[in-house]
Amino acid sequence: MPKKATRRRTRKQRRSKSRKGRGTRGSRRTNLTISHGRIRYRPRPGTTPHTFSTLMAQRMLHTQRAHRLSGVKLCKRMRVPRQHSANCWLNAAIMSLFVSNGMHRATAPIRHALINPPQTLAPTLRRELRQLGLAIHSVPLGILGEQYSTAKLIPALVAADRAGLTTPRNRLGAPQGTAHNPVWFFTALASLLLPLEYSIRHVDLSKPGGKPYPDLKTALAVGTHRNATHNSAPPHLLLIEAGQETADTKVRTELSNAITSSGTIRALGRRWRIDSIAMLDTTDSHFGGVITCNATPHTYDGITGSHVHDKRTWREVMDRLVNHPIPTPSREEFRYDVRTGYVVFAFVPIPSSSGRHR
Repeated sequence: MPKKATRRRTRKQRRSKSRKGRGTRGSRRTNLTISHGRIRYRPRPGTTPHTFSTLMAQRMLHTQRAHRLSGVKLCKRMRVPRQHSANCWLNAAIMSLFVSNGMHRATAPIRHALINPPQTLAPTLRRELRQLGLAIHSVPLGILGEQYSTAKLIPALVAADRAGLTTPRNRLGAPQGTAHNPVWFFTALASLLLPLEYSIRHVDLSKPGGKPYPDLKTALAVGTHRNATHNSAPPHLLLIEAGQETADTKVRTELSNAITSSGTIRALGRRWRIDSIAMLDTTDSHFGGVITCNATPHTYDGITGSHVHDKRTWREVMDRLVNHPIPTPSREEFRYDVRTGYVVFAFVPIPSSSGRHR
């Protein structure tokens, strides 16, 4: 019998069928898209997308592709967002708690909630929260346009503060309505956007009275969960605060040595890897920090337009960022001390070989 005639499919047809076979799970797995110069976010398949107009949308898409091709170029392109009303602390929170590689993955639920804030929030607050999401997206682009400014965020932060979303102990003593603590800001934001859903393990190396804990193991054991329904909820990340009163103490030395030697610590039955740092300068007046970019630590200063600077290893960060300046566009020199100053250490869980956190 003669063989049936077969029709060879073109590459375009094969690709089209492959897309259909994947359904919505594959084609809409990334529900944040860029089309016709606009950023579009679709909360769920079949729903009307939310549209955010920006002249730099196509450039953002180009940057995302460049990130997959060359991490080095992405790091060189990064610029710290515009600074307003002395909110270098906010720039530090954006850089260290959202932009840094590991934290970028760990904070994905919060970033997605920024794009589509809960309908229960006031319309003005929802617009300001979207503006924060836009500012976070602007950092890899290296652009400082007004549409990526953090100036409009100040009312939103004050409103969140007055809504009683502060942590029980504001480590830097900021009065109500004047938020200048990255940890306060981050925990308040998680409570605002994902109440009782996004768990944060918060550890202070000092007791409520200000006296440092005797060792790191004790400090980690008495740490608290923020924004969790119960203490057994697995945290998404680990934040450790260390103030000036912990300088030259055993608990601070143990943490510094752990970061220097392996960059990891063990807590809550799993291992955690250092991913970023937010820190005050030696005069307690300006914020800067360290992020992970292209798998290596990079320092940054919290002033408008600052670049990031490769430090190669965390050992180099801990050994050399001691009463040392970070390059800044400002004429004023800000010095930082990672071993004695106020520092927020951000750790992300290390996934096990089975794909679960350990």
